Amino acid sequence: MYSKSTFKKKLIVSAIASTALAGLSQTSLAQDDAALEEVVVTGIRASLDRAMDIKRDSTGVVDAISAEDIGKMPDANLAESLQRIAGVSITRTNGEGARVTVRGIDPSMNMVTLNGRNMPSVTNDAGVGDRASRAFDFAALAAESVSGAEIYKTGRADLSGGGLGATINLKTLRPLDVGDIKATVGAKAVHDTTIGRDGDGREVTPEVSGVFSWANDEETFGVALSASYQERDNVRSNAFVNNWQMRQVNADGSLPGIADSAVITNPLSAGDYYATPTDLRFALEDNHRERTNGQLTMQFRPVDSLTATVDYTYAEYELDQRRSQQSTWYNESAIDALTFDSNQEVHTPVIYSNAYSVGAGKDVSFAAQDYNGTTTSESVGVNLEWNVTDNFSLAVDYHDSSSKNYTTQTELGLNANVVTSEYADWRNDLPVMGITFDDSREDKGNNNGILDGGDMSSAMGSARWDSTDANIEQLRLDGALDLGGFAFFEQVDITFGVEDRKDRNHTLMNNGESPRITMGNWGGVDPDTFGPDWSSYFVPRDFGEGFPSFSESTGDSQFLDYGLEVRDFDTVVQNIEWVYAQGLSDPDIAANFNNFPNGRIMPNGVINTDRTITEEVQAYYVQFAGGFDIAGMASNIVVGLRQEETELTSEAVTLLPTNQSWDGDDDWSLVYTGGGEGVAVATNEYDNFLPNVDFDIALTEDIKLRASYSITIARPSYNNLRSNISLDSQLNKQASAGNPMLTPLESENLDLSVEWYYGDASYVSAAIFQKEVSDFIGTTVDDLPAYNLRDIREGPRFDQAIADINAARANDETNRDGTLWDPNNLAHQHDMMLINEGLDPNNESTAVRPDSSDPIQLWATTNPSNFRDDTITGAELSLQHFFGESGFGVQANYTFVESDLNVDNTSQEEQFAMLGVSDTANLALIYDQDRLQARVTYNWRDSYLTSLAQGGNNAPGYVAEYSQIDFSISYDVTDNVTLSAEGLNVTGEDSRLYGRSERQMFSLEDLGARYSLGARYTF
Repeated sequence: MYSKSTFKKKLIVSAIASTALAGLSQTSLAQDDAALEEVVVTGIRASLDRAMDIKRDSTGVVDAISAEDIGKMPDANLAESLQRIAGVSITRTNGEGARVTVRGIDPSMNMVTLNGRNMPSVTNDAGVGDRASRAFDFAALAAESVSGAEIYKTGRADLSGGGLGATINLKTLRPLDVGDIKATVGAKAVHDTTIGRDGDGREVTPEVSGVFSWANDEETFGVALSASYQERDNVRSNAFVNNWQMRQVNADGSLPGIADSAVITNPLSAGDYYATPTDLRFALEDNHRERTNGQLTMQFRPVDSLTATVDYTYAEYELDQRRSQQSTWYNESAIDALTFDSNQEVHTPVIYSNAYSVGAGKDVSFAAQDYNGTTTSESVGVNLEWNVTDNFSLAVDYHDSSSKNYTTQTELGLNANVVTSEYADWRNDLPVMGITFDDSREDKGNNNGILDGGDMSSAMGSARWDSTDANIEQLRLDGALDLGGFAFFEQVDITFGVEDRKDRNHTLMNNGESPRITMGNWGGVDPDTFGPDWSSYFVPRDFGEGFPSFSESTGDSQFLDYGLEVRDFDTVVQNIEWVYAQGLSDPDIAANFNNFPNGRIMPNGVINTDRTITEEVQAYYVQFAGGFDIAGMASNIVVGLRQEETELTSEAVTLLPTNQSWDGDDDWSLVYTGGGEGVAVATNEYDNFLPNVDFDIALTEDIKLRASYSITIARPSYNNLRSNISLDSQLNKQASAGNPMLTPLESENLDLSVEWYYGDASYVSAAIFQKEVSDFIGTTVDDLPAYNLRDIREGPRFDQAIADINAARANDETNRDGTLWDPNNLAHQHDMMLINEGLDPNNESTAVRPDSSDPIQLWATTNPSNFRDDTITGAELSLQHFFGESGFGVQANYTFVESDLNVDNTSQEEQFAMLGVSDTANLALIYDQDRLQARVTYNWRDSYLTSLAQGGNNAPGYVAEYSQIDFSISYDVTDNVTLSAEGLNVTGEDSRLYGRSERQMFSLEDLGARYSLGARYTF
C-alpha cells in the first residue's frame, strides 16, 4: 500500500539520509523532470517486513514490532501486540492485556524502557492494598503514541540491568526522522458486548487520536505531537472463592470439624486429602475506564553533527467501578451433606450443603462497593547527540519520570440474616450457589416469605485508600568509536558509557480495617432500624445473567436467581450514616454502629503502610563489536562488560498495635490506641557484573546462525525489601517480614538460533534457550513475637473456656446456634469466653481481648531470603510467509518452556517454583493487497502456575489454558481516508483460576467480545 507526497529536488540529499516515520517506513525514490516522489510503504506487510529487518540485522536475540503507519500499531493494546512475538505471553486485566511474560519469566522481572529510558511502574487494576510492583502496566499506555517496540531477549552491556527475562524498548516519534509534514487523526466507536448484561454503561464509547509531525525545509527544527483519549464501559462478571481449606481424613475415616451426623456420599479413605471452600461469591462490576495520553517532542539540529531533543510524555488512566456482590459464607461445623469426587490428589466436595436453625441468623450477603483508581504518569527528557568526528560520537540523555497511582475503595457489607441452608454444586466450571431462607424471625426479616429489602441489614464496612508514587531520575553518557578495519576485523566499533540512576518508590496504605466501620455488626440488626424507606433501596437482580456462557449452572433449579443489589450506592451510605447519628443518643444503636470517622463512612486517619525504597545505581559499560569473514561467510561478534553498583535504603513508618481484639469466631482486629509510630531504616549495597557475548554468522546470504551468552538480573520486589513486620492473619497467627539485605536474582543465559530469510517479508527461525537462575527469593518461616502482642488462645481464660465447653458437651447441651457444643468450633470458643467474661454472645458488639495473664504470642513469620535456584529451558519456532504478490500471508510461532521445579498439590508446606511458565502459540492469517488489509489472529497459552500462596495455606494457584481469536480489517477509501473494523475475543473465551484441583475454582471471569469501527485521515 502506498501514500504519496511530493517535495522539491533540493531536499534529495536529506530525504535519502533520513528514514521516514522514525525508521518505520521503507522509502523508494522515483524521479522525473519536475519532481522527486517519495513512496512510503505502509500496511501490515510493510510493518512485518521492517520488524523482520530489525531481527535480521541485530546482534543478539532481538524481535520487533513496527507500526503499520504513523500512529497505527498492529493492535489497539500494546501488550496484545507484543504477545504476537514468539516467547512472549501476557496477563490480562478486565479482558485487556496488561503485563508481559517473556520465556516464562514473570512480568516483574522484565524491564520496560521508553526510548531507552527506564520507566517507573504502578498498578491500577481495581485491586486495593500494597500495589507496588516492578511489573510495567501496559494498560495505561495507548498504542497510538508508540511507533515501534524492540524486545531484547539476551542481555547487552548498553542496557540497564533489571530485565532478567527481557528488556522491552518502546519507541516514539522523532520529527527530524520523519521530515516535512505528516499528520493523522483517527476516531473509533467501541462496543463491549458485556454491557448487555444489565450494565449501567454506554453501548458505544469513543476513542480519538491524532499525530502531527513537522520539520522545517532545512530540517534543523521539528516538532511532533501525539495525543489520544479513550473510554470503555463494560461489565466484569467474576465468580470467586477466598480460600479452600486443606484437610486430611482422620485415621478412623471421620472428617475433621464435620459432625458425625453429616451424610457423606462417595466417602474418602483414611489419609486422603480434601479441601472445603470458605465461601462462594458472584460479583458484577460496572466499569468505566478513561485513558488519556500525550507526547510533545521538539528537536533542534543547528549543524549536521549536533541534534538536541526535548520531550514530554503524559499518561492518565482512570478506572471507576461499582460492584454488586452475592455471597455465601460456609461453616464446616454446619455441614449436613457432602458428595466427594473421585481419583484426585486433593478431593473436592462437589456437592456441599450447610444447615442452620432460624435462630442462628445465618446471612447471605449482597455487598456493594465503590472503587476509583487514578494513575498519572509524566516524563520530561533531554537528549543531546554530537557527532564529534566522522568516527566518534557522544550522547547525553537525562530524564525525570514519575508514575503515581491513588486508589479509594468503599465497601458496604449488606446481609439478609435469614438463611436456613446453603448449597453449592462444583461439578461444572461455574459452581451453583443456592440457599433456602426463613424471614419469620421478627428482628431479622419482614416475614413475607420473599427475600427483599425488608430482610436486609448493614453489617461491617470499610473505607480504604492506597497510594504508590514511583520516580526514576536517570542520567546517561554514551559514546561510540568507529575504528574501521583492525587486524582480521573488517569493521570494529567500540561503545561505552556511564549511567547514574535513582529509583524511588513510596507506598502509603490505609487498609480500612484498623478498625473496620461497624454498621450493624457481623450479625446485623433489625431492618426496621434503618427507617421506613430502607426496603425500597434494594432491587432484585439475577446474578446469573452476568454469566451467559454458563447456563448449565445458572439455569440449575437450585441456583440463587433472586438476589438483591442496592438501587443507589450513595443513598444507602447516607442512610447508614443517619442510623449512626441516631446512635449518638441511643446506646442500643451505638453498640452496633461505631468507628465512623467524623460521623461518615470514609477512611480514618490510620496509615498501615508507609514504605520508601530508594535504589541509587551507578553503572559503567564497554562493548566491542567486530565484523569479519570466516571462509567467506560474514560474521559478527559483540563482547560487552557492564558493572552496576547499587545502594539501597529501605524505610518504613509503622503504626504500632497495642492489643488484639477477638470479635467473633474467625473475626479479629488490631487495637492501636496509645501505640504511636515506629520508624525502621535499613541500608544495603551490592555490585553486579554483567557480561555478554553475541556471535552470528551468515552461512549464506539468507541463512544466519546465532549464539549468545549473557548474565542478567532482576531486583527483588519492593514489598520483599521492606524493613518492617506485617501481621497478615490474626486468626492463623501469621506474619510476614521484609529483608532489605536481599540481592538481585541472577540468570546465566545461553541462546542458540538459526534463521532463514528465504523471500520477501518471509522467514523461518528456530531457537533454543536456557536460563540458569540463581538467588531466587524463597521464604523461611520462624516463630517470632511481634509488637509484644499477647495470645489469648494460649492463656488460662481460653483453657477454662475449653474445659467448660467439654463439660457442656458431656451434658448434651447445645450452643445458641442449635448445635452441640464443640471445643473445635471457633464460634463456640468465642461464645464461651464471652459467657465467662459475663458478656452476652447475642450482642454482636462484644469482644474479648488478651490481658497480662496471657503469654506473648508467637507468629509464624515468613521471611524472604536468596537461596533458591531454577533452570528454565525452551525452544521457539517462528514462521512468516507471504504468498508472492497474492496479498495473502501467514505468521505463526510456538514456544516450549520448561522449569526444573514442580509443585506438590498435596503439600501445605512452603514450596518454590517459577510462576508463569507455559507454552504459547500464535497464528495470524493476513491479507494485504491494494487498498484492503485484513488479519485474523489466534493466541493460545497453556495453563500455568500463578501463585504459591493462593488464598492462604501455601496453596498453589493455576490459570487455566486460554485462547483468543481477534480480527482487524481496513480499507483505504482514498489515499488519505481509511475505514476499519476490529474484533477482540470474538468467541467470548473465559478466564479461570483454580487451586489444588481443577474443580477448586478460585476465580472465573465470563469475558465478552469487543468490537470497534474506526476512521483515519492522513495527510
